[in-house]
Amino acid sequence: MRDLTEGRAALHIELAAAVEAITRVTVQAADRSAELVFDPIERSFDGTIVLPSGAQILVARAFAEDTLVGASEPLPIEVQAGTITPVTIRILDLTSEPSSYQPVFQSLMFPTTVAQGAQATFSISVIAPDSDPIAYTWSSSCANSAFSDPAAATTDWSSPSEGTCTIDVVASSDGFQIAQRFSITVLSSGQLPSGGVDVTGVFVSRPRARFSVSTVDCLAPSEDLLCRNAISSPAVGAYQVTVFDWGALPGAIELSDSCGGRFGTFARTFDGVRGFWRPSVQAGVCLLTARVTNSAGVVTTLAPAAVVQDGAPPVAQAPFINSTLRIPGNAACSLRSSTPTAACGSTRPGQTVSLSLTISPGDDEGSVVVTDDCAGPLPQADGVFSLAWAVPAIAPRTCTVTIQVTNLAGLTGQASGQYQITGP
Repeated sequence: MRDLTEGRAALHIELAAAVEAITRVTVQAADRSAELVFDPIERSFDGTIVLPSGAQILVARAFAEDTLVGASEPLPIEVQAGTITPVTIRILDLTSEPSSYQPVFQSLMFPTTVAQGAQATFSISVIAPDSDPIAYTWSSSCANSAFSDPAAATTDWSSPSEGTCTIDVVASSDGFQIAQRFSITVLSSGQLPSGGVDVTGVFVSRPRARFSVSTVDCLAPSEDLLCRNAISSPAVGAYQVTVFDWGALPGAIELSDSCGGRFGTFARTFDGVRGFWRPSVQAGVCLLTARVTNSAGVVTTLAPAAVVQDGAPPVAQAPFINSTLRIPGNAACSLRSSTPTAACGSTRPGQTVSLSLTISPGDDEGSVVVTDDCAGPLPQADGVFSLAWAVPAIAPRTCTVTIQVTNLAGLTGQASGQYQITGP
């Protein structure tokens, strides 16, 4: 006869596309462990563990044969008789170096059923980088339900009515948000099922990326991480970082040169960056490092070595901007570094403004920012810029379009033009 003081934990581990090497996943709590079975359709590991009721510590681990490749943080759980409590665990890839970029979701614990008018306990675990404060917001689709504290990581919830309710929780830190959703069924009376914990563990793999510097014939990853061609300042190298699989949501791409050379980001998209690298003046073998960090804080580092010969500093010359701003109903308007702010005519809300842009010299851009003080920052393109945006629906006013280019020497060029927004 089953001991009713024990609960049953249903376990579920989801896999990312790049973790085919994982052969098994285990979960341990108290003095008990369970090995989960792979579901090739759902691409997950699933299983059940029976635990004593009360407070327990749960740990999930992923293995490739006998090698440990992933593990979760120890997760405190409360096993309650009479409920089935799902828990989501994130298993981080141990084959990469740890880092942090935005809050990392660790676990979510909640019962799937609760008696009418009784308290159900919900708990979310989120870790923020550098111990930044985290704000929590709980909400329910059942209007007559109530939370004991809708702004806490752990809260109690009850509903006086039968039915199924959707629960949403959002954890916010330093401008980033993590949202989770689940359902709970409110039962009218009678005994609830045996207690247990339903665990979901998500394995987060390292980002898969490529880093190339075409001018010196560098490519990483590759068998030979030494660039084939040498380079010397003031020459620059065109580089590109492409992310094929982030392993989670997109995160950050950081670039560095161990010899003190400079990288400029000319274009950035969701799957990579591109731009130019200027080597240092002194000779040396320099590690060019691209550090790719996904939203879960898992890192991939690509670091080819380039041979840098003695060179000369670049000529201190600010970038020169030559652009054309087109306002509907007006002649093309020239915006140049050497001229004052141009007057480019008037237009109405909803019309499309376009801008074409070239920069001299064309291989030395560090950053390019185009702003319309009526419409805000505008998306960037690479190479010869060609941008278009809608005139905002605001009261009549004068709008200024500003182009600012900073080269790898830290010098800045700027050009601007104005247009008028007339009535609607």
